[in-house]
Amino acid sequence: MARSASNYSTNDIIKESKRLCDTMLADLERAKRPVLEAIKCSLDNSIYNPNVGYLTPGDKKVRTELNVSSVQKLSRTAFMLEILLRNLASGQVNTKRELYYISKGMVKNEKELKVLDFDDQVESDAIVDFISDMLEVYREELNCFANDRGGQTYSKELIVTETLPNGKTATIDLGSLGTAPFQPKNKPQNLKLKARKKIEFGLIVESEGTANTLVANGFTERNKCVVIGAQGVPSNAVRGWAQLI
Repeated sequence: MARSASNYSTNDIIKESKRLCDTMLADLERAKRPVLEAIKCSLDNSIYNPNVGYLTPGDKKVRTELNVSSVQKLSRTAFMLEILLRNLASGQVNTKRELYYISKGMVKNEKELKVLDFDDQVESDAIVDFISDMLEVYREELNCFANDRGGQTYSKELIVTETLPNGKTATIDLGSLGTAPFQPKNKPQNLKLKARKKIEFGLIVESEGTANTLVANGFTERNKCVVIGAQGVPSNAVRGWAQLI
């Protein structure tokens, strides 16, 4: 299920995160129970509009109020959010597994954080996902990336302009790559697209090998199209890339 485009910038995410933390602190100082709300990402809160073309979340929220059973979750959320905000401020990126080990290292070096320790990566992954749902952003927008997988893209008409970390741009003409694919990095927000001619359709193929077979047999030569090999169930990055196209 994809979220509607939020157009959140890094600064927006940092400001919203700090606002949530300030609200939690103010509630605690007034002896109130802090509450965190996150979008409910499930099929019973999904909306499908044929004109949009993918599932988007509805208005249902999941509320987490401070009590005996939730105190660890809220504390871990603030702990992991600090790590993610530090990454956003510095431009650092990490995988979920790296975030898990970063948190383990911090707990090891600071004894007062011992109560926040994660028993395994599943627990830390759940907190990262909760933060994403709470802020209504993809985890990639929090500089938390998965390994590049899928997204191999073929087209004779598509031209991609990428904004590099140093602010410069690089232009890739997919039509000049022959039968080689273009594989976007897992943050398609940095890419701008234009078409040499009108593209008539896009085809997403589960198997990367089948996508390559189609191209090798002249599919993109005969059709003004874009072919994407998803390499299994599409990752967030592949979904975002297809949505951008």
